[in-house]
Amino acid sequence: MSSLLIVEDEQIVALSLKIELESLGYEVVGIANSEDEALALFTEKNPNLVLMDINLESGGSGINAAKKINAIKNIPIIYVTAYANDDIIESANSANPIGYIVKPYNLREVRAVIETALNRFRYEDEITSSEARLKLAIEAANLNVWEYNPEAEHLVFTGTEMLQKYFGHLSPLPFNEFISMVHKQDKWKVESLLKKGQKSNQKIRIKSPLSDEQYWFEVYTSDIKLQGGDTPIGAMKDVTETETYIRELKVSKSVFSHIADGILVLNKDCEITKANPAFCKLIGYTLSQLINKNYHTIVKRERAEDINQQPWEDLCSRREETFKTESGELFYALVNGKLISHQDQSDELVMIVTDISELKMAERKLQYQAYRDELTGMYNRTYMNRAFANPQEFFDSGKFTLMFIDLDSFKLINDTYGHSYGDVILAEFAWRLKHIFRSSDIMIRHGGDEFVLMLDGQLTDSDVSKIANSINKAISEPFKCKDVSISLTCSIGIAQWDDTIRDTSDLMKRADIAMYAAKNGGKNDFRFYQEDMGSSAQYQLFLEQGLKLAIENELLELWLQPIFDHKGEISSAEGLCRWRDKATGFISPNDFIPIAESSWLIFPLGELMLKKVCDAIEHLSNAGFTDIKLGLNLSAKQLSHPSLPAKFEEIISSKHVSPNNITLEITETALTDTPAIKNIERLREIGFSIALDDFGRGYSSLELLQQFDLDILKIDRVFIEGIPDDSKARKVCEHMVNLSKSLGYKVVVEGIESAKQSEYFAQDPAIHQQGFYHAKPMPLSLFLSLLGGQSHSASEQHFAVDEQ
Repeated sequence: MSSLLIVEDEQIVALSLKIELESLGYEVVGIANSEDEALALFTEKNPNLVLMDINLESGGSGINAAKKINAIKNIPIIYVTAYANDDIIESANSANPIGYIVKPYNLREVRAVIETALNRFRYEDEITSSEARLKLAIEAANLNVWEYNPEAEHLVFTGTEMLQKYFGHLSPLPFNEFISMVHKQDKWKVESLLKKGQKSNQKIRIKSPLSDEQYWFEVYTSDIKLQGGDTPIGAMKDVTETETYIRELKVSKSVFSHIADGILVLNKDCEITKANPAFCKLIGYTLSQLINKNYHTIVKRERAEDINQQPWEDLCSRREETFKTESGELFYALVNGKLISHQDQSDELVMIVTDISELKMAERKLQYQAYRDELTGMYNRTYMNRAFANPQEFFDSGKFTLMFIDLDSFKLINDTYGHSYGDVILAEFAWRLKHIFRSSDIMIRHGGDEFVLMLDGQLTDSDVSKIANSINKAISEPFKCKDVSISLTCSIGIAQWDDTIRDTSDLMKRADIAMYAAKNGGKNDFRFYQEDMGSSAQYQLFLEQGLKLAIENELLELWLQPIFDHKGEISSAEGLCRWRDKATGFISPNDFIPIAESSWLIFPLGELMLKKVCDAIEHLSNAGFTDIKLGLNLSAKQLSHPSLPAKFEEIISSKHVSPNNITLEITETALTDTPAIKNIERLREIGFSIALDDFGRGYSSLELLQQFDLDILKIDRVFIEGIPDDSKARKVCEHMVNLSKSLGYKVVVEGIESAKQSEYFAQDPAIHQQGFYHAKPMPLSLFLSLLGGQSHSASEQHFAVDEQ
């Protein structure tokens, strides 16, 4: 039953109307005769319809009352009036009435108007609700509704946001403008959608004139048409993000399936949830075998207790791992982990697994070459320096007994029988030593005919004497060289660790002094270090004092050893320090450089040599050779000094020389020292080029090389001695050259001593050569002369320099 409110200032008319309406089955909830009463009753009774008298006399205006009621709630209002002129009707329409009843009226008319008003309001309310729900659905779905007017040839959109965001245009949008934005391959889709007039959808690409970016839209066309079937309607939705995601997903899936690197996905329990074909191939398991397998079960751990001890989050790091294949074999991999977080907290760890087994094998070969003497198979001086630097790494106590062995009169054997005989003796002597010492001892070929033995622990004098006697006994048996039997003896110096030892260099000095004492005592003997063994110390004192004066008076000389390109032309040179004493003549760098290192004279020495390099560059420039770079060697000790970069920058500035003309040659030892690393980076920022000297014989590894910006790698001579005849030597050297070039470094091969070696390396234009075959170190004047003779062949240059 519909409820009605009557607003009428004439009480008799209102009561009569109430009775008639109730007879028709309506419920009259109240009668009001003024604006205020009408508003109060409406608020209280909430009727379905109001019958409103327009003129309430003293009670106010029915039109105003209608407006106030509509402000509270939208319900149907029918005006009941005796006046129907145009002015009144126009005024009444401002309150949006749903109908009129003109007095006097009959009951049938009243009922018809009321029912019509109620039904119409009900329909309009449903339409309004439907439109609201439709709008909400459109907004939730991010849809933009459009209408196409074929006569006006324009598109009308349900709002301006889409037009302003994508097209920079207000509605309506001319169709020709819209179609100009559509990708040429998609224009036919748009035309087909509009002409068919059928329910369908297509994906199209639109290029926005605002940002010049391309967007993907899904266009829906309805089979319903407006305005008599002439106006197609539909909707558009921006699906750029979804389409981009789908395409990226397809690419990712393709990469996952076809990439050469292995890919693993782990859950929080470190269980494998996904693996690509490449990893399955590397590990030897099928995918079904890998799924749900714990990651730690396929990785080799050093200790059983390490298994499952590594936190899940730590696996995100970049690291090397050793994997166990299904057959039990091992392969080495570089692993990069990335944590992927999901909203449902089911986080995953994606791991990229790169097989580096070949690189590790090559690295181990390089390390063996770096730490082993090729002739004897013993450790070399580089390894000795490493053991000296950190004895705790090699010996449990961190202490050892040192034996310094020098073969007596070995130079005479070389001069008499030749180096091939000498090499046989050295190799045989090393073999005999290996049968005397323990596995924890370290045997080193110090160089030439000198050997160093590091005996684990603090042994008694008696124990060490027994070992020395065993060495003398082992060497006493004649050496068979082809058809010659050669007898040999050795002198042994022994130094033991005690409380007066400051460091391993002290121990080495003592063993050296003791060895010379054994030689001075008649050779073929051994001596323990004693404090009164001072002759060697006196010579060292002479070197230290003389070197200090030579540096102060700038008596040291810069000699240059040329470096040649593949055409045999000089491309640069390495600067070398030479000391010519008036009384004793040339003093070997092997003698005074260690003194400079131990006495801190190395710092003023390095500054002096940089000044001389700058002077040489000026001479070269004045002679017209502006492109020749000169190199200067720096020790790890120099590089560790915090003021080195500033001092070097000050020197080149005072000399007006560009750092681009100078290459600083460092050893691999420097790359393991943090202060030195910082100084290297600063020197490179200043403009100096950085060359890694004697590459392959020191501390470097493949991973270490990736961490530093270098310019030049100089491959040590030990790796080319057998080239080109030794296939293994060729492969090792070829690997090192390719590694250097792949890292973007210039390559210099040191120790070229034959035409065959030079011709072999000259085949690669990227390789530069340095060695006695081309030219020995020389004063600047001879270097300038050599530059003036660039037309000569490499060998001709070599002979010309030697002759001079």
